Amino acid sequence: MNNLTKYVSISIDPGSISCGIAVFDSLGKYIDSFEVKVPNYLMPSTRLFKMRERFEVIWREKFPDTLANVCTLELLPPSKCAVLQNSAGAILSSGFIVADLPAKNYIAPPTWKSEMRKLGASGEVIKGKHTLNAIGWKYAEPPGDDAADAIIIYQAARRKQGKEIWIGDNISVQPQPYAEKKRKKK
Repeated sequence: MNNLTKYVSISIDPGSISCGIAVFDSLGKYIDSFEVKVPNYLMPSTRLFKMRERFEVIWREKFPDTLANVCTLELLPPSKCAVLQNSAGAILSSGFIVADLPAKNYIAPPTWKSEMRKLGASGEVIKGKHTLNAIGWKYAEPPGDDAADAIIIYQAARRKQGKEIWIGDNISVQPQPYAEKKRKKK
């Protein structure tokens, strides 16, 4: 990738053996995505170490002299699977991400799925490349469903924040104003 600015935005779809990573410029335009995969047979703590190590190798290769100063993460429900819960932390500890992690940059699966439905995705399963195609994705196809989910998480978080989302070169979807829910009086 050439002509990258020094700072980019990153989105992480955590996983126990495969994390999806998507990278965007300061305007929210897609730059690239990739997946960080580690073998399932490794002990969980070793998997986390190898995940971070693999991320660092890929990042140095694809984005030299670049740091991520905005990070969007999937907000996972509590789980018994420590590797799944901690995989995003392994990536964050790489030193290539220098971002605050405000609550607005965490997005729960029901929320990002709802946002994708509003953009035209349908069906029982709202995930992966299928969903990107359903919303009219015109950029290069991501390498796998985990990378596609990282893109979806980022796009849904931007949409929820009322920001423009980009689905292709010079093709964007303008934000929709949110109607505030009225509280019922007791």
